[in-house]
Amino acid sequence: SMTLSLIVAAAQNGVIGKDGKMPWRLPDESTYFRQTTLGHPVITGRKNYEAMGRPLPDRLNVVITRQPDYKVPDGVVVVHNLQEALQLSQVKSAPEVFIIGGAQIYNEAMPFADKLYLTDIDAKIEGDTFFRYDPSQWQLEWSKHHPADEVNKYAFTMKRFKRK
Repeated sequence: SMTLSLIVAAAQNGVIGKDGKMPWRLPDESTYFRQTTLGHPVITGRKNYEAMGRPLPDRLNVVITRQPDYKVPDGVVVVHNLQEALQLSQVKSAPEVFIIGGAQIYNEAMPFADKLYLTDIDAKIEGDTFFRYDPSQWQLEWSKHHPADEVNKYAFTMKRFKRK
C-alpha cells in the first residue's frame, strides 16, 4: 500500500519560508530532496508550485488549487483538494508519495502521513511561514548530520521519522 510522506526543511524556529521562497541556499540539502523524491509523485500547493518556477523533472507533479481553470504544462496534474490528489490512480498505485509544501498543505496532510522527512537547519532564520508537528507522534528511524561548509551556509541534520 502507498506510503504518504511529508518532506520539509525547517529552521530551529520552525521557519520554512519567507515571501514565498525558502530563506536559505543549501545545495546539498536540495540534492538530498531531489534524490529522495525522484521517481515518486509529489503533491504541492499552487503557491509552492509557482515558487519552484517549473515542474520537478522525473516526478509526477500534482498541484492543488481552488482555481477552476488553472493552466499547467503537460505531465502536471491539477486537482482541487488533497483528497482528490490522494485518489488519483497514479498516486494510489505508487509505493511512496511526497507532500512537498507549502505550510497549508503540510497541515492538511499531516493526519494522513506515514513518514516525515524533516531536515533540521541549525539556525534561527527570519520568515513568515512555519512548519508545525507534534514530536510525540513520531519515531526517529534515521538521521544524518551535514556540517556547514563553503557551499552550505548552515549545518543541517536530515531526519526520517515514522508515525508511532
